[in-house]
Formats: sequence, structure tokens, C-alpha cells
Amino acid sequence: MESGSHLPILISLIVPVYNMQGLLERCMDGVLGQTWRHLEIILVDDGSTDGSGEMCDRYAQNDSRVRVIHRQNGGLSAAKNTGLAAAQGEYIAFVDADDAVEADYVEVLFGLCSRYQVPLSACNHRIVYPRLRSVRFAESDGELVMEDREALENICYQKKPDVSSWAKLYEKRLFDGLSFPEGKIYEDTAVFAQLMLRAGKIAFTGRPLYHYILRSDSLSHGKYTPSRLDYIEAVDGFCNTACGRFPDLEHAALCRRVFAALSVRRYLVKCEKEHRAERARLERFVRQNAWPVLKDKNVPGRDKIAVCALLAGPWAYDLLWTVYAGRRG
Repeated sequence: MESGSHLPILISLIVPVYNMQGLLERCMDGVLGQTWRHLEIILVDDGSTDGSGEMCDRYAQNDSRVRVIHRQNGGLSAAKNTGLAAAQGEYIAFVDADDAVEADYVEVLFGLCSRYQVPLSACNHRIVYPRLRSVRFAESDGELVMEDREALENICYQKKPDVSSWAKLYEKRLFDGLSFPEGKIYEDTAVFAQLMLRAGKIAFTGRPLYHYILRSDSLSHGKYTPSRLDYIEAVDGFCNTACGRFPDLEHAALCRRVFAALSVRRYLVKCEKEHRAERARLERFVRQNAWPVLKDKNVPGRDKIAVCALLAGPWAYDLLWTVYAGRRG
């Protein structure tokens, strides 16, 4: 697919960077080695203090496709918004600076958009834990196109696609007037339902072209802080947006809300005294809605086991999560 000037479509690849000196090279090896060559690579240095900013500048000096934006630290959402505002491509893709991508990441995603005439595409991804790795969805070379309602319902049940901003390609227009919520974490969940409704359709490939690398100090690990409740807020926003367009998704959305409560509850396995009231509130929500979740055949078995463990008692859920987390590292 070419533009009117007979040049390939320009795709903006946005990489937010904050204190990634030891990890950025691995990420950039994949980014710079993309088979889709007509890229602008926007490195947003979010006030790094470890030399990452200087690394970004060196990449720009050595490759004319690379642009660097240095900004005061404002968090991941702010860095993404900065990249979006600067992007000149007709399409947008994201890569986190501590992750990795296959060489045909962009080309395959663009091929999906072009082949199926959709403004949004997604690929499978591999999750790399400290001690093991797994593929998020069943790996295959298969492709499919989903309408917005089907995609939103699937997400409620943790089926493909997911809400991550990475592992996707967007027509830039989908972000017109839309930005990631600054000062919040779980920013992808907060905006994806709006993006999906604007797109109308999404094309998906079962090939895991993105490698989501979990570190021990990443957001997916660590201790409980009040900012973890941003996930509850983000899921509520996702569900409200989805149900606002498709009211029949209320039950599926309830299942997603229960999953969100369970997800935050896992950070409270060893709970400080000041957070016990929040832990009790999350447990109460799960118990109150346990039966609709348990009888729904679309809910993953893993989540049903977690619900049953919590019904047995907080100790059972704590034990279950401790064993599960220990296997992953």
C-alpha cells in the first residue's frame, strides 16, 4: 500500500524511555531492524537520570529515522501523549523500552490493516517471566477480523485481543482528541474501549510478534500502593464505555470487574495494617458477585479457581497466589 506520492506509508513507532540504560539496546535492536523501513522512531526520554537520554541521542545521530524528545519526568502516559503529539506518520505503533519485537512486527501489523481494510490491528505476544515464558493466546499463523462488540466482549473474558497499547497498529486518526490519562497507571485499559469503538473493527494475528518482558521491579510485580486502585478505575472506565454502546455486555463487564478486584487483591497477600480495609472491600465485591462469575462458561477456569479460593477464605487465596507467583518467578 502506498501513499499518493508513491512513497510507502510512514509509520510512527513511539518508544517511551525512562531509566532503561541496561535494557534499551535490546529493544532498539528490534526496532531499528524492522523490515518496514519507512519509519519515524520517536524516543521520548521521560526525564531519565541514568544515561538513557544520552543513549537516545546516540541512536538519533546514527539513524536519520530516529527522533528524540527530552521532557521532564511525567510518567508513562505523559510520555506516550508527547510521542503522539509529535508523530507525523499515518499509523502509530508503540514499543515499551524494556520489551522486544520481532523484525516483521510493524510490517505484519500494517499488512493486516491493509489486507482487511481496518484502522486497527493487533498481534499475539509472548510473556517473558524471570523463570519461564508463555504465549498470551494460542499461537498460530491464523488471522481473524472482529467487530467492536465481539472484541470488547472477548476482552471482558480475557480473550483476544487485549488492552495493551503495544502489539497493535493504529491509524493515527483514532487518537484525535483522545489521550492517555496522565498521572495514572494502567493507562492502556483506560482508553482502549474508546479506540475500539472508533475503529469499529480489529484484525488479529496469532503470531507472537511482541515480547512482553516482566522484570521483578515492573508494575506487574511489587507491593501494594494506592495507585494499584487505578486499575479498578481503568476497568470501570473500559466497562462503562463498552456498555454505553452495547448494554447487553453488562454481565461480561461484571466478570471483568471481578477479575480486576482479584488482580488488585493479589498485591495484598502480605498486607500492611493501613490497607486492610481496602483488602476487605475488594474481597466483599468478589464474594457478592461470585455466583454470576462461577456459572458463566466463558470465564477462564483460572479465574473461577481464584474466586473459589477467596470464598474459602483470604488464607486460601493468599496461598494460591503465592504458589502461582512462585512458579513464574
